[in-house]
Amino acid sequence: MGIFALADGDVWTRVGGTVDEAARTVTTTVPALGTFGVFEDTGAGLGSLAVADVDCQPRAFTPAGGQLRDRTDISFDLSAPADVTVRVYNVSGRVERVLSRDRAMAPGRNTIVWDGRDDDADVVASGLYVVVVSVAGAQAEKVVAVVR
Repeated sequence: MGIFALADGDVWTRVGGTVDEAARTVTTTVPALGTFGVFEDTGAGLGSLAVADVDCQPRAFTPAGGQLRDRTDISFDLSAPADVTVRVYNVSGRVERVLSRDRAMAPGRNTIVWDGRDDDADVVASGLYVVVVSVAGAQAEKVVAVVR
């Protein structure tokens, strides 16, 4: 499954899409408004496997409530279908949360949500955290701030 954008009035182009079968949703980020559809993705990625353009929006958030948003959306591009692992590290290099472990994802833009909690479901301390998105032989990082 993937999210496709209608381009030039008659061509559907794959934008991305992260499938959550339990929630029965497909999510992605889009660069602009337009006409979109959800279709079965029958194409396979070409070339070498890569992960790129990791982004966290918002870059600063308040998981315990407050004036900022209570979660961040971690989005990234995959060049081909891959099993993706997403980890959140504190500045000391300790893993705070594993958001995804070898989860099958499609090529294009994918999104995972982090609610600011660690693997024990406790809200993490205020500070900077490094989000690392890994696929076979490739990884990309982004820094995000948690404000309590």
